[in-house]
Amino acid sequence: MRPPTDSRCTPRLTGWFLPLVVLAMCLLPAISPSAQEAAGTNTAGAPHLTGKITTLRYWDHEPFEDPLLRCLLKSFALQSGKTHKLVHKAPEALKEPLRYVAISSAATPFVIAVGGGRVPRIVVDTDADGDLAEETPVTAGKGKSSYGLHVFGPIALQSSPEAAVAKIRVLISGKTLLLAPAGYRSGRASLGGKRRRVALVDLDLDGAFSTVYAADSTPGTAPSRARDILAVDFNTDGNWDPASVDTPPEIQPLARLLLVRKTYYAVSIAPDGAKLGIAKTTPEMGTIDLGDTRARLDLEGDAAGLRLSTDKHGLIQLPTGRYSCTNVQLTDGRWTITGKPADGPLLDLLVASDSPLEVSLGAPLIAKADIKRVTDSLISIGAQLVGKGGELYSPGATKKGRRQAAPKLRVISEKGKELASGQFEYG
Repeated sequence: MRPPTDSRCTPRLTGWFLPLVVLAMCLLPAISPSAQEAAGTNTAGAPHLTGKITTLRYWDHEPFEDPLLRCLLKSFALQSGKTHKLVHKAPEALKEPLRYVAISSAATPFVIAVGGGRVPRIVVDTDADGDLAEETPVTAGKGKSSYGLHVFGPIALQSSPEAAVAKIRVLISGKTLLLAPAGYRSGRASLGGKRRRVALVDLDLDGAFSTVYAADSTPGTAPSRARDILAVDFNTDGNWDPASVDTPPEIQPLARLLLVRKTYYAVSIAPDGAKLGIAKTTPEMGTIDLGDTRARLDLEGDAAGLRLSTDKHGLIQLPTGRYSCTNVQLTDGRWTITGKPADGPLLDLLVASDSPLEVSLGAPLIAKADIKRVTDSLISIGAQLVGKGGELYSPGATKKGRRQAAPKLRVISEKGKELASGQFEYG
């Protein structure tokens, strides 16, 4: 098993099994499972598909055995209680003590109840009506417990008789519940002169695979609407890389467009995900103006998921639409520093064609101590650099590709006396 390379795809867990879980990361080669078509596949009412049409097959996977689903696992803390605010009829077949979690990230939120016992059983509100007494309890699959977790499913969800069916798997250990789609559709499409592996994931669990990324309606906040996922193996290495130095993230919220080697492609998808249409296109363009700042931005938007750098004038050309910046890298050719937006305008960027969108970020960077009390006699001090757009940078700057020494620390009293000194450590 390949050693871990990116902790962002490992859910936060507690317990003795954590070292085993950490070994399961996103950059493992995909395991070849047996394929099975999703039940009830129906392309009736599908939108007009344009360009080259790719057929995508449905593959069923256990999340910790698949690199893509492992990256999309969501972690929830189980809450103890007799009932839950979204439940009007509690499950009758589960042993106490009961624990609950609400899956609010789904297109139609639903509740999962977990019973007590050595091998827990769960009840899933599969039709999201708040009645858990009518649901059938599910027991963890025999011989399917991996990395110290109990695995349940696949479990079918259907919010109404007219709705499509979604399938999930649930994994439990201690006070932690993990959830992921039970599978996804994948195939190979011609992009940028190469056949590249592509995949569609029903991340919002509505039974369709065509929910396009959309921003939240509240200005200045990160987009939060449920959406589906389009994964593309841009570097053709056989992995699903959530982040890469030279290419955009290969796992992105589904959008209208896809950028591959400076060429834009229009994306059209049948609701059941069985067909994917990709056609070269020339979208309406707009501009982000960073002024004197030179930077690379990672952007998620309704138009596309992009990684773009400023030109010599501080401008970035991109399709019109609404975006959220997820990552910033400042550079002057020698020095480079990376950060992420906090609350502020970088989380909600509306790009139009009529005038450039002026965005303020970068220098001057202001040093800030992140101080947290651990115990009555112990505090933790971290270091951050804050840009003029409110973005937060790690002090780990690089010069000509080499990371510089961690910053030093001095604790000064109100009278100017040095009380302590030291040096931060990376990691």
